[in-house]
Amino acid sequence: MNKTYTEFKFPSVRPMPWSRVFRGHTPPEAIDLIVDMLKYNPAHRITMAEALAHPFFDELREPGAQLPNGKQMPPLFDFNDEEREYLSGAMLQTLIPAHARDE
Repeated sequence: MNKTYTEFKFPSVRPMPWSRVFRGHTPPEAIDLIVDMLKYNPAHRITMAEALAHPFFDELREPGAQLPNGKQMPPLFDFNDEEREYLSGAMLQTLIPAHARDE
């Protein structure tokens, strides 16, 4: 690229809402999650813990949740000590459903 060339003008592109990108087949919770994950400013993006606790994943925390093929879910709530230390108590309460806690 020629760094001295200053005449280039980027085209003006209107933003398109994510609901239009994904059409009608995508749950609103999924669109909300992807919007939070793809924010341009990293300071405004959703954190890893916030993403895991997002309502989009609530069905995984339901008692008796199964894979689409009917098989049992793999262990989802077995956070190690380092992960538990990173997560706040309130966040752990959200991430680990009552039926999966070692209380």
